[in-house]
This record gives sequence, C-alpha cells and structure tokens, in this order.
Amino acid sequence: RALKRIFILSDHDKDSALNDNELNQFQVKCFTAPLQPNETEDVKRVVKDNLPQGINHLGLTLDGFLYLNSLFIAKGRLETTWTVLREFGYNDDLELRKENLPVPSEMAPDQSVELTSTAVDFLKGIFSLFDSNKDGALQDFEVDDLFSTAPASPWDEDPYKDSIERTELGDVNLSGFLSQVCNSSISTLHHMS
Repeated sequence: RALKRIFILSDHDKDSALNDNELNQFQVKCFTAPLQPNETEDVKRVVKDNLPQGINHLGLTLDGFLYLNSLFIAKGRLETTWTVLREFGYNDDLELRKENLPVPSEMAPDQSVELTSTAVDFLKGIFSLFDSNKDGALQDFEVDDLFSTAPASPWDEDPYKDSIERTELGDVNLSGFLSQVCNSSISTLHHMS
C-alpha cells in the first residue's frame, strides 16, 4: 500500500505512469541527485526486459515501480526502498509518521475551513485517475481501488456510509466525490479539535 501511495503521489499528471520528468523529480526528492538521461533509459530498459507491462508509452507503470523496489530488496539494497518510504513520511512500522499528519489548531465556533483550489484540483486529478472507464463516475470497485492505499475506506462506516451523492446507477460522480471529501474532512476536523 505504501509504495502504491508513493507512486500515485509521484504521478503528477495522473496518467498512471511516471514519465522521465516525474522519475527525475522522484529521484531528487528521495536521493537529492537527479538521474542522468542514460540512467533513466537504463532503468526503463531493465524494467521492460524483465516485466514488459512495467513500461508503457507514457513511462514507468505502477507494476514497473513495484518491480524496481522488489529488485532493490532482492539485491539486498533494502535501504534504498526504506529511504523512499521515509522520504514519503513512513516510519519503521510502515505507518505515516504522526508529524506528517496535519492536526488542526483549535477553531473558534464561528470559524470555517474549506479546501484550497490546489486541493480541489488534486482531488479532481485523483478522481480522474481512478475513473478507469472514464465515464465521469466512480463505480464501487473504483472507490475501493482509490482507498486501496489506506488501512480502510473511511466511507464504509457511519456517518459516511450512506451519505454520498450517487448517480442513478449508484456510482459516485465528481460532485458527490468532492462533497463527500469536504463532508468527511469537516467532520474529522471537528472530531480532532
């Protein structure tokens, strides 16, 4: 789950593949050194030779990303994968470190919170990424996939379970998705403060 989350966060254009630029940004973030163009090509060649579906015309796929990390582990380079995990906020138990989880300060009763336009754009990108058939709605299996990097779906329990706006077919459209994120975020904030 952790590596899948890291892949999703590193896929800035949300096309389900890490292009050369995204691979390089990932490399710099984790190891503070860019990949040289020949190194990028070498990485992609190793993946393609051993796992053809690990590379597509857009770049390194999730399968390829997971393969690379399994290769590091198999070759005894555990610290490489641990460096990646730590850079993305994980502790030795593969849980997000508490200091990486924003805890709101006390809020006055007349204060409100809202998502920034950057957050809304990010959420729209996530929605699009998991809308695998590009029909403008998330089916239940797509929602399950969206939360596959979390310990559990927060929307499977009360008070969220039946509160999400759905289409006539029972799918979650973008408006319902954004509303549910806002609703669950606000409830979480009130619970934490």
